[in-house]
Amino acid sequence: MPGYWTRQPFTFIYILFVVPVQAILLVSRIAAAGLFRGLRPHPAWSFSKSSAVLFVKEGFLRHLCAVRPSAPLSLEPGSEGNRFDIIPPAEGDQVTGVADDNNIKPVHIGGTWTPFSVPQNQQNPEQDTLVALHFHGGAFIMCEGRDADSGFIARSILENTRCSNVFMPQYRLSNNPGGRFPAALQDCISAYSYLLNHMGIPSSRIVLSGDSAGGNLVIALLRYIAENGSHTHLPWPNSVLLWSPWVDVAAALSPQNIEAHPNYGTDYLHSSFVNWGAEALTELESISAENPYISPLRSPFRIEVPVWVQVSENEVFYDDIMQFVRTMRGASTEIDLYIAKDSPHDIIMMGQRVGFEEEARLCATKAGDFLTQVAMRQV
Repeated sequence: MPGYWTRQPFTFIYILFVVPVQAILLVSRIAAAGLFRGLRPHPAWSFSKSSAVLFVKEGFLRHLCAVRPSAPLSLEPGSEGNRFDIIPPAEGDQVTGVADDNNIKPVHIGGTWTPFSVPQNQQNPEQDTLVALHFHGGAFIMCEGRDADSGFIARSILENTRCSNVFMPQYRLSNNPGGRFPAALQDCISAYSYLLNHMGIPSSRIVLSGDSAGGNLVIALLRYIAENGSHTHLPWPNSVLLWSPWVDVAAALSPQNIEAHPNYGTDYLHSSFVNWGAEALTELESISAENPYISPLRSPFRIEVPVWVQVSENEVFYDDIMQFVRTMRGASTEIDLYIAKDSPHDIIMMGQRVGFEEEARLCATKAGDFLTQVAMRQV
């Protein structure tokens, strides 16, 4: 639940008095980690990795979640220039079932191409390259698809896989008005439809990809295709990449569930961060977080195209993701699994920020190997 720090004048008091004290304590903790390896989040990590993980967790996410700011999204091109597209809302007949809401309707959203846009309606279905439609992470409450937040992801995919272009939509965030479920799912439908119907890219060339909360959205979109694809004209993609997907949002409604995990000390995710994301997505539980479109862990289904899943050995979602892989395989979904050793959550997004660039690139290389194998089987 939002605390009193989210309201003025308490937010000002928090920034003025609480943050400086906590900063001093954090600096002391980081200094101790530099002197004693046993005080680091993980004994195998360097001091730079340890200090970065501690700073993100205790110096950034902890305080961000105390005040819970909104995160406005702009439809102006900005520094992305002509690489930034405006995605029209999905058509009425494409939004049905769980995505059809009396109060939340599809809207125009933005999206960023890297390295450049695919020429409209000039695609050759026989072309050997792929287009990645990637949905970013951020617990449904922060980040966007622009270069500042997602550029490292785009470059990692482009440099290590068969994808020639990456398109990253900036779906609606749940801490903004009108951003609760199913807003982001509607935006995923709009983005996929945009590539298919406006850009003219065949589904056989589209790779659906997502990290953390974005991985959750990809799973929701795939479930939507499985249940509604035939009458919404949304076909299966070429394949799927899931990077540290968040598969049990319901568990995060209780921060104690996150803090009790053995990997809580070796991850930069703060319990208040995922708790805020879960509460915002479900509008303080006015929508059931057990909905399979929100928490897919306990509701396996068959995905009819190959799926690659990456999980980090030291992330708090490790057990959930491993269980998700097992249950989805039991539902006849073909899944390749890669475990990133000695790494925290979602390094494909955060690797550059917390010192795990090489580990992130290795993950992308493994994803590239997977896409190559898929292509060989499709010949």
